[in-house]
Amino acid sequence: MLNREMFRALMLSLLVVCTTMSLLPRLQVLAETSVESDFMAILNAERATLGKSPLSINSYLTTAAYLHSQDMAEQGYFSHTSLDGRTFDQRIIAAGYTNYSSLAENIAYAYGEPDAARVYSMWKNSTGHYANMMGDFNEAGLGIYSKNGYTYYTLDLGKSNISQIPEFPFTTMLFAFLPLAFALALIKRPRTNPHAPEA
Repeated sequence: MLNREMFRALMLSLLVVCTTMSLLPRLQVLAETSVESDFMAILNAERATLGKSPLSINSYLTTAAYLHSQDMAEQGYFSHTSLDGRTFDQRIIAAGYTNYSSLAENIAYAYGEPDAARVYSMWKNSTGHYANMMGDFNEAGLGIYSKNGYTYYTLDLGKSNISQIPEFPFTTMLFAFLPLAFALALIKRPRTNPHAPEA
């Protein structure tokens, strides 16, 4: 039979394995989020040199952009209009971004891993795409999807009519600290002996 210490060790090992497996799908998302943050830093630095206000990341725009990059990669096309006939503004609205005064979209694809500097350079060297990035917008979302060695990028931009409250990444924090909380709960605490003589 397992004693208490072996049981705790087994449960801790099982917890680590289960937590690791649950986090694997999120690793790619975190990597893409990092690329989006790097891209926005490059973009906002350029806007600053032109006296433009910085763009903030909006989750609705990011969702719309990601879904379009995914759709293009999986369906094998490259266009602002989806195969079902939806235009970029219809896709952005469907993702939940509704209170706006203007919208724009950039798309690109390239062979290789996601690269913020590379896709920014591609768009900067295109007059229309650069104009979008430097345009009169206050929010943006970059969607990245890779398949068969190619990376698809969609940048959705919007000028919101309302101030957005920054979202707290609750899910990310929960999955980061949950293993630690369980591990601490399983650690054997030193027991005090009520019959021990006082010093």
